[in-house]
Amino acid sequence: MEWFSKNGRNFSWRKNDYPLYRVVVTELLLQRTRAETVDRFIGIFFELYPDWLTIARSKSANLQKALEPFGLWQRRAATLRKLAIAIKSRGGALPESPEELGTLPGLGPYIVNAVLLYRENRPEPLLDGSMARLLERFFGPRGLVDIRDDPFLNIIARRVLQESEVSPLSLNWGMLDVAAQICMPADPRCEHCPLTKRCPSSTCAK
Repeated sequence: MEWFSKNGRNFSWRKNDYPLYRVVVTELLLQRTRAETVDRFIGIFFELYPDWLTIARSKSANLQKALEPFGLWQRRAATLRKLAIAIKSRGGALPESPEELGTLPGLGPYIVNAVLLYRENRPEPLLDGSMARLLERFFGPRGLVDIRDDPFLNIIARRVLQESEVSPLSLNWGMLDVAAQICMPADPRCEHCPLTKRCPSSTCAK
């Protein structure tokens, strides 16, 4: 966290008052799109579509046009409209329980965890490929191909968050940023890593 305080990425969604609607939309757009790209265009999108009702009432062609900068706009437009219509039918509010959240269109385990993190500050991991890489290099390899179903990774990720006195949201961001900027897939920058002295995979420790 000391490293993160000096080197963490400053994205628009990393604000304490970031609305839950924006959290969900942002996390959907971050899938298979660089965070820097999403950060560059997300403000324009929210000016056009400030809430679920606006998306639910939108024309597909207009929504696709607004999503073009993020890529995969046809599929994303379809998912967002289905999700917005489902939430509109619920009175405009997201469900309280994780199980109900997971039944909504487009909301997989990662986004469900993001909602619980932002809404309730629960110690849920934002476990994606980057965080999985960081955890595996430090704690050991997972057993399953799909990180969403791997019990080892999910247990480790939750224990890291639960046993820390740091805000789980900030700790998630810290791990994601170390993975993105230092613990990269190829040629990790171990000499700059705050974990290098204890990491068994560190090239600096060999």
